[in-house]
Amino acid sequence: MTNFIHNLFEYCKGVFSGIRQLPHFRLSHSRKVFSFLSKKEKIALAILIVVALVNVFFAWEIFYHNHTVLVASTGGLYEEGVVGQPTYINPLLAHSDADPITMSGG
Repeated sequence: MTNFIHNLFEYCKGVFSGIRQLPHFRLSHSRKVFSFLSKKEKIALAILIVVALVNVFFAWEIFYHNHTVLVASTGGLYEEGVVGQPTYINPLLAHSDADPITMSGG
């Protein structure tokens, strides 16, 4: 157990020393990392970055769809159609769905 605590302490000390050096970090330093990579490693890194960006895009899309609600806009016009041609214009004589509906349901 003491080894674990000691290793954790050393790890935290290393992390904090790295954080202290962040203000001194320059973009030119990150370019040197790529000079150590082989061509296959550079291709693998590029593929990994593309896959990560695609995953972030889909995760954002899923988050957006799960956390938004569709709301009808105010105003506008609602039209409803019925298939067929009305036989009788008089609602009292209506026999099909296309004919005007009477209040008595007949």
